[in-house]
Amino acid sequence: MAANFEVTLFVNQLACYTKYISLFHCLNGDFILDEMLVIDNWEYENQRKLNLDVSHYEIVDLINNGKIIMAYGHLNEKHRCGFILHKVNSIYEITLWTSTKELPFLDSIISGDNEHIYRDITNHVVKELSDDLILCGIGSETSIHYSDAIADVMQSSHNVFEWISPKDAIIQMDIYVKSDLNNCHVWRLARPQ
Repeated sequence: MAANFEVTLFVNQLACYTKYISLFHCLNGDFILDEMLVIDNWEYENQRKLNLDVSHYEIVDLINNGKIIMAYGHLNEKHRCGFILHKVNSIYEITLWTSTKELPFLDSIISGDNEHIYRDITNHVVKELSDDLILCGIGSETSIHYSDAIADVMQSSHNVFEWISPKDAIIQMDIYVKSDLNNCHVWRLARPQ
């Protein structure tokens, strides 16, 4: 079974999901939506299909009422991928994922094989998605649990190889190398020597 390469964004305001799935272009692909579901909770209670042309306002209403949106599709008609939209307290969480089954170079730390993907995603997040951004984590089979203490979120997460946050976030991370890009900080996992 392949791992999933994931990009998780925490934002104050939810934009139309098409704005987030534009990140799939950084993988040199076009996202084709096959199915969209809504569930009540992570036990998949009350699962039902949504029309693929569901409006942004309907999605926001569902999420604001505690529902979870899950979407499945394909990248370039062959790579399984999708996204999850839900709310953690008053913060929106968006997780985009793609299977690494046929993209094994994404199932590892940042290296020469995948550095261009991370660079493209970082540039896209900073340029297109940073207005309402609180935090973005990128990696393989990530485990990120949001809280208002951003440094705690970063330190307690797993398999996150890069973080992006607004410059006003004051965070010290020993295992990451920090750089600045426009209005954001970028923390990249330090490569082992």
